[in-house]
Amino acid sequence: MSVLSVGGRRFAAGLYWLERGGAASVVRTARRFARPYYVHRGRQTGYAPGGEESPEGCPSLAASLQAHLGSEFWMGLVAADDGRAALVKVREGAILADGDEVFDDRAGALAAFERARGLGWSLHATPGFAEGDVAALDVSALPVESDLRLVRAPFAQLGGVKAVGAGLLLAAAAGGAALWMHREAVRTWLAAPEPVAERVRTAAEPTVAAVVDGATLIEACRRALRSHPPYLPAWRTERVRCEARFADAALTAVRPELEGRAVLLVRWRLRPGHSEALHRRIAERHLAGWHAASVVGADAWAVAPLDPVVRERDAAPPPLLALRRAVDRRFGAQGARIEYPRGEGRTDGVEVRIGTDLPLARVADLAGDVAGFEVLRVRRDGGGEWRVEGRRAAPVEMPRSRFEALTGRLDDGGTAPDA
Repeated sequence: MSVLSVGGRRFAAGLYWLERGGAASVVRTARRFARPYYVHRGRQTGYAPGGEESPEGCPSLAASLQAHLGSEFWMGLVAADDGRAALVKVREGAILADGDEVFDDRAGALAAFERARGLGWSLHATPGFAEGDVAALDVSALPVESDLRLVRAPFAQLGGVKAVGAGLLLAAAAGGAALWMHREAVRTWLAAPEPVAERVRTAAEPTVAAVVDGATLIEACRRALRSHPPYLPAWRTERVRCEARFADAALTAVRPELEGRAVLLVRWRLRPGHSEALHRRIAERHLAGWHAASVVGADAWAVAPLDPVVRERDAAPPPLLALRRAVDRRFGAQGARIEYPRGEGRTDGVEVRIGTDLPLARVADLAGDVAGFEVLRVRRDGGGEWRVEGRRAAPVEMPRSRFEALTGRLDDGGTAPDA
């Protein structure tokens, strides 16, 4: 994060944008990531760290650009007064997780702008910064209203406080000193709108035993593949994978909102004998509608969120032999290959791996007929068969707030309507 002077006015740039939460969620997130300043914008919240030059009171450059431009799919390149630059990317009205960047020099920002400009954005830049079909951006017209300015999250830097209630007790024990010092932050915090699902919770927040609905995952995968066909001209589809709980560290670093969610992930490799420069641009245009995508050299990947697939446990897991009999009866009768590899040191369940050429709609029906069968992954390498990887249901305990987040849809348009 940096405080930039743009046209003589100070703006905060390089914020970390997440889905908007309520007051307690803001405090938790600010403390977790050591980013004590925040600003709300639409359905998102941007977080910023402290530093020698505090961003408090500065308008967010990304939020100001969004308020000024108002469109749903745009990219803005802004030159700062000191030679630095900022690049902001917005898709479907949301600032992307990697879409609020600061560059030490304008050449780096322009290079990033050029790499992404082929994805169908509406392009904007300060005059003279970029050539081609780029609209001139008048930075003097950027709004700086109070709702675009960063404020400090209350108690975000107090050590050893697990919840807002604990912070208030600590303040009371200290004679009210801390509460007085943070009085303006508390006022802002209490005045901020708060979704019902994110009301302030006590430390004893209830937990939920959650499992993956296997049939729902497979059906969601099928629908996502219909709305995002995994085919690129001149590219070989190397892997198609639907994950119930996405945990790819490299990709969630770019897209933190996908962590733990169900997603479709596809990887491609450019076939030999084709021009990388030409087919990179073609691939970028094809992948513009995905939630996130990257084309680097002869490799490409794209990811799209699926509909929620977790639910509360409604029954105890079946005995191991009962699960095996049910899987053998349903999938074996359809000619599927079935394996039961045992995980090292595991004594509480059984893993199941199924290989089949059946269409996903039929695989979903079969999985739904097996009680206690938790499907964690569906994948296909190249043009091979579908591989279904699952286990006897093993409920995962999580806070109720986390369960509610995972059962809500990302506003992405990433899945097709029911067929």
